[in-house]
Amino acid sequence: MAKETCKNGHDLTNHANFYREKDGGKRCRECKRLDYAGRAANQWAKKRQRGDTAHEVQKGPVHQRMLELIPLRERCATWWEREVIDREFAELQRMLGTVEA
Repeated sequence: MAKETCKNGHDLTNHANFYREKDGGKRCRECKRLDYAGRAANQWAKKRQRGDTAHEVQKGPVHQRMLELIPLRERCATWWEREVIDREFAELQRMLGTVEA
């Protein structure tokens, strides 16, 4: 007989509420979402204790500029127009340390 609820009481009769594990078992989507949200909160709390958040905040304007460049690149019709944006994007990545120089 199949389980109708997860260990936390979430409904498992609707296929949209769970997904299948590789071993054939059911995994509740809501429990997974809550688990990941809790992990993210714990990681953020640990960063605050270590003082790592200051570096993250400093990266804010760089990330914002990178997000602004994406639609600009999509509107470019030629490779030479995209090349200028790609160079700026690569420079921002180097500033963040996400790619090798």
